[in-house]
Amino acid sequence: MADGTERAQEILDGYGIACDELASLTEEHDRIISALYSITSDPSSSGGGSSADKLGGGVARLVDLCKKIDGEIKRYIAARDEARSLVRAVMRENIQLGQCLHYRYIDRDRPTIAAYRMGYSDRNYRRVHIRALQLAQEIINHEAAR
Repeated sequence: MADGTERAQEILDGYGIACDELASLTEEHDRIISALYSITSDPSSSGGGSSADKLGGGVARLVDLCKKIDGEIKRYIAARDEARSLVRAVMRENIQLGQCLHYRYIDRDRPTIAAYRMGYSDRNYRRVHIRALQLAQEIINHEAAR
């Protein structure tokens, strides 16, 4: 956006991305944990080398993958929390503008649905949304100046 609200928009857009990624990563994490619990040594499938060595190597790779996923999960939780905090900060300053951001980014409504929920025309909603983003950016700038 050319109006100086880029960081606010990035944080708020990050909420939806984080929610989508968290669901996917959590499922993947759960599958890995389930695989770790179900691994058993099967001597008939060893095909050379000790089955304990192969089993240990497989478990180590799964544990490493699980740690990587845990790191990504933490990063997306932080992004989601940052967006929620920004919406709450806007809401403390101006309930109407905060509600606009909540509907659009936290509830993930399309602009026309958010406008309807707020009782605005699409045009009026766009004006309110721009002002809400500006206030969000002001809050970000104020926090950065501290």
